[in-house]
Amino acid sequence: MTETIVTTENTPEAEIAPVPPVNAEDAPAPQDSPTSATSHTVIPGETWESIAESYGMTAEDLFDLNVGSNDHRTMQSISVGAVLSLVPSAE
Repeated sequence: MTETIVTTENTPEAEIAPVPPVNAEDAPAPQDSPTSATSHTVIPGETWESIAESYGMTAEDLFDLNVGSNDHRTMQSISVGAVLSLVPSAE
């Protein structure tokens, strides 16, 4: 089977559709952007600090949201696959 690569050099001009410019204001926000995410699933290599920084918060605030300031655990480790809350729970 022969693979055909389509480029502007081998495509008739009439078949090339113009791509309209995109304004940043019109583009949808990414689903996991810091402004819209409510949780984060930990992946290998992440730390409390790296996760918190990516969402514009402190590691201490992220830890307190998920573990609590009265908990005996420390910020020394975090479990891969853990789903962390990024917003206070509605109580």
